[in-house]
Amino acid sequence: MSREHKTSKNRSLKDYAVISAKGFCMGAADIVPGVSGGTMAFILGIYQELIDAVRSIDTQLIKSFLKFRLKEVLAKFPWQFVGALLSGLFFAVLLLSHFLKHQLDTNPGKVLGFFFGLVLASIVTVARRGKPWNQARVGLAAVAAAVAFLVVGLVPVETPDALWFVFVCGVIAFCALILPGISGSFMLLLLGKYQYILGNVNGLKSALKTADINAVIQHTLPLTVLALGGIVGLMSICRLLGWLMREHYSPTLAVLTGLMIGSLRKVWPWKNDFFKSSEMNILPQEFDGDFGKTVGLILAGLAIVLVIEWLARDREETGKL
Repeated sequence: MSREHKTSKNRSLKDYAVISAKGFCMGAADIVPGVSGGTMAFILGIYQELIDAVRSIDTQLIKSFLKFRLKEVLAKFPWQFVGALLSGLFFAVLLLSHFLKHQLDTNPGKVLGFFFGLVLASIVTVARRGKPWNQARVGLAAVAAAVAFLVVGLVPVETPDALWFVFVCGVIAFCALILPGISGSFMLLLLGKYQYILGNVNGLKSALKTADINAVIQHTLPLTVLALGGIVGLMSICRLLGWLMREHYSPTLAVLTGLMIGSLRKVWPWKNDFFKSSEMNILPQEFDGDFGKTVGLILAGLAIVLVIEWLARDREETGKL
């Protein structure tokens, strides 16, 4: 059984450009509450490598960094892979944050329809990798789906803007980010910090354009604290996930499949009120042009993921990764 796509030690610039593009896809997915960047990492074939990269950050690496032994750090840490991935991810956040916020405000149903299709197809691709299925794994998936269904149905709460709480949000959100089916941005929404963080991202972009140093510092500080919390979260969760993927691969994929099934509740495109305390999933009220566009976007999301998975499997079989 293939566990993840193998990586090459002799990657070319073209290979790193592809990795950067995958990072862009991860960033674009995780901006939307309810959509997981971890899902995109999984279906794009970089999930295991991402986990291994984070797991390589240990006390020895940190000591070497603090002692300025950069040669040791660069030899142990896959900086080319991480740098390419992060460049794409950050570019997606900077480029798409304003666009997606506007679309979520004006066309939330259509946006969620597209990502509903993405997640739905991702369930198929992850479940396929978790073969063979048996009653125990189906049971694990069912429990995970129930848990995720309940979690994504929680109502967002108001929380403080204090930096210590932003740090805690970073820990929780980045742990969620790496899990297929659980969205980091959705955890920020639950913690009452989604609009706050997105506002700081857009505020930083505006401040950079106007060269307003005070505003740059003002918006950079909470984002930096969030990132620091995220590093702590990633280092913790990736060690556990790395062990699970090595020792209990199929059961782990069963749980991840269930998490994605449950998360469909949040990205159901027909609601009575989007992203508010009164939000509730409903059936389509009219089968008109808007309904057709939403269904079309669902199918587009399905097609994109299935094509990506087909290409990834083809590359895996021919040993081109």
